[in-house]
Parts: sequence; structure tokens; C-alpha cells
Amino acid sequence: MRASSCNYLCLVLLYAAYLLCGCQTTGLGENNGDGNKDGVSFDIIPVDVFKDEVIDTANKTIELSSSPCLVLNILSDSHENLEDTESVYLVNQTYTNIKRVDSLVHADAVVHLGDILAAADTVNYSEWSGVNKHLSSNISRLRTLNPDCYVVLGNHDGIDGEYVDEMKVYATVFGYNEGKVVREGRSPWYFKDYPAVKTRIVFLAVPSRDGIEDGPPLYGFQSRQMQWIANTALNVENGWRVLFMGHISPCHPNGNFAAESREVFGPLTDAFINHKSYSNQEWGISVDYSSKEDVTILAYICGHAHADAVITDNSVFTDYCFSFPIIVIGACNRIVYGNDSEGYACNVRVPGTVTDDLWDTMVYRPDLKKMFFVRFGSGDDRVVDVE
Repeated sequence: MRASSCNYLCLVLLYAAYLLCGCQTTGLGENNGDGNKDGVSFDIIPVDVFKDEVIDTANKTIELSSSPCLVLNILSDSHENLEDTESVYLVNQTYTNIKRVDSLVHADAVVHLGDILAAADTVNYSEWSGVNKHLSSNISRLRTLNPDCYVVLGNHDGIDGEYVDEMKVYATVFGYNEGKVVREGRSPWYFKDYPAVKTRIVFLAVPSRDGIEDGPPLYGFQSRQMQWIANTALNVENGWRVLFMGHISPCHPNGNFAAESREVFGPLTDAFINHKSYSNQEWGISVDYSSKEDVTILAYICGHAHADAVITDNSVFTDYCFSFPIIVIGACNRIVYGNDSEGYACNVRVPGTVTDDLWDTMVYRPDLKKMFFVRFGSGDDRVVDVE
């Protein structure tokens, strides 16, 4: 975080008084002169519905940030359809609430865990022009929430779910982060370092089976990305931590994360955590982490399930148990469906109440070896031991 707790408390009090004055518009995008912004109609959102939640979220975050920490506003599965008024309204409702909280806590970044776009059966994504229109609109608004904005591609964020051309996606989704992150060429996988807390966030891409020519079926990592994870992303200095962020859990309960990918990703990350070597000739991987000292993987944070979960024993889902927690964040958009299954919980969503929204402010405290997930809207706060 970038300011003192004392200053934040003053801001919270001032902001509370400001919110009591009434309503404000979303404040997202540029007005084109006819009442619309970026060509999309934005309704006025009553501040009084969320004012207490804004203050509560900010206060909790400030209290948790008394020592050096990493603070991120994290959302997932907005599934926006620009042709659906309610869908646009709900996405901008989330974005507005994030912007209000961030004006108080000044998080280090905002992260979208993927599925920015609605399902292909509700919107025509048969051509890149359709995908680009929706992605461009959403990304431009997402970037107004925080100077540092990072995006993970979801399984709906392409042409009918396919893994689209990297150059096209880079220009629309990732190009604005040039110089802020380290990536392989124009790939959708990349990392961002936070030296103050000795933490590297690795943002992963999980393309669909239709786009994988040299990798596993279903959803999983291409061999090229897996090699990059092994040789580059996990090549951290001693004393550092790694935090993975992806769209789909590697132990998703419906089994749509490919076993072939999991059976490489699991042993590879175990080798890193335990300072050992790992080789897999088929995947072109040969690494030796035996010289590493005091390095580990904090967690894997993802969305996709439209439900909340903290998985510390994934043996109920798969035959490989990861050595770090997998933390799942529900969908911010209440009009998308989620499924309750073992270890997962869908949250109650009631229009016109604070449960209409759902996202987390995450505070990682290295001194406590914990991640705190402060829930905005529907659901509960969560605390996860990460070492």
C-alpha cells in the first residue's frame, strides 16, 4: 500500500461524509456528448446501497495493512454482454464499487481473473471484430480503477472460446502493461514483481482444447507456457515467494482441467517448493531448484466456478494433491450461474442489496504468513495460511 494508515482513516471519514450526500454516476469512461460513455448507457447507481460496504471494506483493509503487505482488488467472471443492459449495469456497478474502495485504500493493483466476456451462445463471437469490441470496452473501463491493472484470460475470452491470435489479444488486452511486467514475447502469460514484499505474481493463461496444438486436451497449459513457468517464472531470488493467478483451478471439480497438464504442473511446483530437480522429456522441461533457499509458492488464486472455495486438500477432486492452497473467487456478475459442489459455495444474490455485488480485496501479510480476503458484497471474509 502506498500511504499511511493515519491518512487513510482521515480519508475514510471524509469519504463517508461525501457518500451521505446522495448519489453519483459510475464515473467510468469518457462522455461522448449524448449521455452515453464509450457508447454504452450507464445508469445512476444509488450510493446509499453500498456506502456502508465501501467504508467497512476500506476500514478492514486499512487495519490489516499496518505492516508491509501486498493489497489487490480481485474480481472474476464479469461475463459482460454489451447488448444486454442489465449485464452492463452490473459490471459497471462492480467497477464503481472497486473504484470507491480503491480511492481510500490505494491497492497495489486490480486483477481480473478472467471470463470478461459473456458466453458465446449469448453474443456472436464468431469473428475477432466482435470479441475485440467487447474486450476493448471492458478493458478501457477496468483500467480506470487503478493505475496498475492485470488481466487473466478466461475460457470465454476468445473467438467462440478458442485461443485467439496472441498479437491480436496483446494489442487489445495486454499492450498497455508494456514495461510493467515480464512476458514471453506477446504471450498472455506474464509476471509482475513486488520487491517490497519479495513476491512474484505469475499470471497464467489456460486456453481451450480447440486452440492447443502441442498440449493436453481440455483446459490446461501449453507446453510452451509450462516451459516458461519452469525456466522463467519460478526463477526467483532466494527469499522470494510466488503467487499464481489463473482462471481455472487445476483441480476443478468437473474435471475440465486436463490431467496431463496437472500431472506436470504438480510435480514441477513441488520440486520448486522442496528445492529439487524435475525433468519431463515429453514436455521439454529440465530444471534444478536445489540451489534455491527459502522460496515457496503462496497460493493459486482463480475464478471460473462462479462460487467460493479454499482448497487445501484437493484429493477429493483429483489424484494429485498440490502443496499450496487453491483459492477460488465467485462471479462478480449475479446473472451468471454457479454450482454448489463439495468444497464450493455459491453465495446468495439479491438485487438492490449489497449482495448484488461480489469481489475481494486481498491483503497478503508476509510477517503473518497469511492472506486476508476482505469480501465486498455477497459472501464472507476469508483468512488463508499460505506458508
